[in-house]
Amino acid sequence: MSSAPAQLPGLAFEAIRPPAEQSLLRTDVTILVGSARRGPVGTAVRIDGWRSFEALFGGLWLDAAAPYSVKGYFDNGGEVAWFWRLGDPAISPAATKTWTIGSDAEAAMLGFPAREFTVAASSPGAWGNRLTVRIRLQRRPRNPQRVDITVTSPDEGVERLRGIVVDEKLVDTVAAQSNLIQLVPVGATPVAGSNTPAGALVRNWDLKLDGGTEPAADRSAYDAAVAGAALNDESALIALPDLPTALADDDQRRDVIAGASRMFAESLDRLLIVDLPESVATKFEADQWLSGFGDLETMLRTVAAYHPWLAIRDELAAGTAPPRRQPPSGHIAGVISRLDRERGAMTTPANESVDGAIDLARTIEQEAQGDLYALGINPVVCQSGRGLVVWGGRTLGGSGDALSVGAGFVAHRRLIHRLVRGIRQAARPLVFENNGPVLWYALARAATTILVEAWRTRALKGLRAEEAFQVRCDEKLNTAEVIERGQVICEISIAPAVPMEFITIRVALGADGKLEVGEQ
Repeated sequence: MSSAPAQLPGLAFEAIRPPAEQSLLRTDVTILVGSARRGPVGTAVRIDGWRSFEALFGGLWLDAAAPYSVKGYFDNGGEVAWFWRLGDPAISPAATKTWTIGSDAEAAMLGFPAREFTVAASSPGAWGNRLTVRIRLQRRPRNPQRVDITVTSPDEGVERLRGIVVDEKLVDTVAAQSNLIQLVPVGATPVAGSNTPAGALVRNWDLKLDGGTEPAADRSAYDAAVAGAALNDESALIALPDLPTALADDDQRRDVIAGASRMFAESLDRLLIVDLPESVATKFEADQWLSGFGDLETMLRTVAAYHPWLAIRDELAAGTAPPRRQPPSGHIAGVISRLDRERGAMTTPANESVDGAIDLARTIEQEAQGDLYALGINPVVCQSGRGLVVWGGRTLGGSGDALSVGAGFVAHRRLIHRLVRGIRQAARPLVFENNGPVLWYALARAATTILVEAWRTRALKGLRAEEAFQVRCDEKLNTAEVIERGQVICEISIAPAVPMEFITIRVALGADGKLEVGEQ
């Protein structure tokens, strides 16, 4: 955008948005899956801030938790996200209305590329049924003619497109300038008649769109979204904030979570952040929820659960309305994303404030919080002077006993995720190189670089790097048989430092009345 026309004397500046950079090594990017007021359906869209989400997906929407989660993500320091609007675009029509210019001769005389157009909402959904479109043409003595288009949405105000040139680029121009509508020409290019019609000097067309239907957020839509998220190279976190309310059947909700966890366990490079049902408040209720998954072994490595839900101020509700009850996954993903960029993926995302919420949706007693934490459910607590705080960093089921069978801490899993992504990034351009020492060294160097970074931040044990990790990629592992199969084996051993969760203070009262305090 320039401050003054470039042809005038003086100083002009132009603000240019830098190109979006995507990296396989990033571990701070979240893909959020859910419903939205509008926007592309059944595909992942990259967004770089809340304003970007508002422009593409319509901002907050009372009917879904996901837009509030996206806002919570950016409020808590998330920088880049992907959003997947649930639904099948093949069976989710957008609202439309036919715009007829007039006769072929009149349309040709005015320069329109078609006699009729379908004016369609820019994306599927019932939101388009609330759009009204006024198109105004004031005839000029010569072509090109220009039209003004005013789109009114009760939910998003008025969008005005001024001075749109009527020519063969009309459709593309509207698509580029409007967030709400698009034009689709109907029929062939009109041919002018022998007698040029005079036509009215000013023409107005008033259109009310209809026929749009809401995309279904059903089990098949979630399966497609999870599969799509697994193919999204940049995202390392996934949140499903609408899942607790979108699917009425408990078994279906568990199946979605279990399916995603198994998929991510195979890829070893992303973490699923889940929300418990809002009503869970006791160990018994949490046990019931967890028991529905059966064998949790695959979930322990790939899932982090946070509870209870949050109470947030709803900008769309009336001033006297109670706070909105909101699943915490989007807000927590924002906290994890910010800490990742500030301190690294190996940082435990705990003891950090949660912004964008005013309270907890329900109070869980401290003893019950301890019971939930023993199951690997990370509590969000309210602390005096600090507000809401994330108070746990375990993967689901990561109790002390479960650590020995593969459960653990979010920081450990995310360190592995970063390691896997680093090796993949190093290996991708080398995929057709000769399988030999040069390739082995490149892979070992990529892994070592990441592990040295983790060791220096004390995420790994050991006074020396050699005590913290070992990386092997040599001829002993890559035998002739392995090379013949077209494979490369790189063996990595790490000794992660266990986050300090519990501090015990010993207080002893001596016979002389002295108080002695010690730490264990």
